[in-house]
Amino acid sequence: MGKAVKEEIVAEDFHNCIRSGGCVIAAELNGKIIAFAALPRELFGSKSLYADLMQLHVSSEHRKYGLGRKLFAMSAAQAARWGADKLYISAHSAKETQAFYRSVGCVDAVEINKHHVELEPYDVQLEYVIANSKMNKRN
Repeated sequence: MGKAVKEEIVAEDFHNCIRSGGCVIAAELNGKIIAFAALPRELFGSKSLYADLMQLHVSSEHRKYGLGRKLFAMSAAQAARWGADKLYISAHSAKETQAFYRSVGCVDAVEINKHHVELEPYDVQLEYVIANSKMNKRN
């Protein structure tokens, strides 16, 4: 899959996310998006406590500056405002990706989102318990 096709897919995902009331957070440098996160609005799980961190990406040349951690924290805060207690992450099978998510406190998911597993069977299903979620919900 070429870069242009991937960019079109990401753009379509962003539009769908925003149209359905979700949130897209982006970092830009000199007019170019260098990092982003996408969080659909719909909560899921047996008690509707999960928010889906649909995408989180930092361009390779801008990694190691804390952008991923900042976007992750902003996504968790937004999810808490929506009433979520957990973020759900279908993490790419790359060791670096999994190491990042585990470094911010993600653990193996208690509930598995079958849709994600069907789309990406080699991904690792993780969750993040949103710290102080009750306090965040009041803000």
